[in-house]
Amino acid sequence: MATANDKLQDESLAHAFWVSRYSTGVANRMIKVLNDSDAELTARLLVAIDTLDPESFTVSRLEALLVSVRAINKDAIQSMYAALSTELQELAKHEASFQMSLFQFAIPDDVLALHPLVGISPDAVYAAAMARPFQGRLLSELACNLEADRMARISNTVRQGFLLGDTHEQIAKKGRGHA
Repeated sequence: MATANDKLQDESLAHAFWVSRYSTGVANRMIKVLNDSDAELTARLLVAIDTLDPESFTVSRLEALLVSVRAINKDAIQSMYAALSTELQELAKHEASFQMSLFQFAIPDDVLALHPLVGISPDAVYAAAMARPFQGRLLSELACNLEADRMARISNTVRQGFLLGDTHEQIAKKGRGHA
């Protein structure tokens, strides 16, 4: 008969594989949310740079023309962050339930009778996840920085395109690659 530690080890390994597949699925869904806005972002970028005369190109004029692009980018990032927050709340509910049931499954009934388990709330799991840095940043900071980074790359792509004499379509295409 398997010991409690053996059961916990087996279930933890299986759960680690599940979490890995789940995280890949979440990443793909977040990328889809961002990609869904790319066509609109590219169209707005093309309209903005079509009104920009290469002879009178200035950074301040470019920034003024990119207002609609910035709005689309902000909406896309906010949609992605909202979807990610929802995913994380659902995962927190699952994890709180999973951990409790895992220990109830692995620990013998005699031990549970003497030492009953107390679960953790999904809200506490969610709060812990939001307070833990991901790639050196909190998740909320990551969303803010992603928005600014995407706009900086788009703006730099447009500047470089005008400097190199690219057509507006080429610039928009390169901009979409950076969005």
